Amino acid sequence: MKIGDIVVADGTVQYDLDATPLGYAPGTVLNQEEAESCCDRNIADRLYQCAKDSVTTQQVYRGIVASGNGFVPSKETSERIVKEFDALAVEMEGRAVGAVCVSCKIPFGVLRTMSDNADGTASENYNEFCESAAKTSIQIIREYLAS
Repeated sequence: MKIGDIVVADGTVQYDLDATPLGYAPGTVLNQEEAESCCDRNIADRLYQCAKDSVTTQQVYRGIVASGNGFVPSKETSERIVKEFDALAVEMEGRAVGAVCVSCKIPFGVLRTMSDNADGTASENYNEFCESAAKTSIQIIREYLAS
């Protein structure tokens, strides 16, 4: 992913949770059957279409979003997460939202606009691109709510 690219999640995983000693697959939130929380297909389809319709300069993707408890410290860590979880994006909130929604049987979706490269350079990039990433996400959500 590049800064400004958009990912609509098909599902979310927790990349920094390791309960494998208890018999869980890597990334599985305790007391949930699957490592991946699947997003509602209808919500994801609509978010994806709204993103494609409302932005012209950014690339829009669909796939797995991996969540963790901090900024990714290096390109090597990012590459490991992508390989292990087949993730398109790394962030800090989506899996927590997904875990709660799955537990409560509430359909959910996750939209991410990249504000940094998840390669240890967030301190250089995040502040510069956070506002534009937020504006892009707001634009897409407005389109989604109007559809």
